[in-house]
Amino acid sequence: MAYDELERDFRGLLDPGQGSALPFETALVSLIALLKESFPAVSWVGFYRNVEGHLWVGPYQGKLACVHLKPGQGVCGKALLERKTIIVDDVHAFDGHVACDPNARSEIVVPVYERGKLAGVLDLDSHQLAAFDAVDRKRLETILKGIEPLDERVIL
Repeated sequence: MAYDELERDFRGLLDPGQGSALPFETALVSLIALLKESFPAVSWVGFYRNVEGHLWVGPYQGKLACVHLKPGQGVCGKALLERKTIIVDDVHAFDGHVACDPNARSEIVVPVYERGKLAGVLDLDSHQLAAFDAVDRKRLETILKGIEPLDERVIL
């Protein structure tokens, strides 16, 4: 399964040796690259940083992204407000969907925490309908717990 290999590779990155863990941003950027590389159905993957309830695009891979999302705007804004993972099988049927990529069909958005604080959301899009499920939710939430305690040494 792709998640098993991804998690193994990611765990290896989290502790590069010499007694120091990766900075939060480095771990996040590396996870985004691993996700894009591991899942061909993912057309876009990235992080939106929470700045006073507004979401600002951070590191990502894929087409040019929406730069700013207001509180509650789109799937990302809703996931941030509700502080929970949201899976949308058909984004065109989602009330308030923000179409940064008109070819996107489905999406999963997972809250990202940094030392107990809601840092933002991880957003994955696909050009396929219903590309994400409960397995993705569980595995992504588990993986993200690995970066929560890391230090933020560089502002995204």
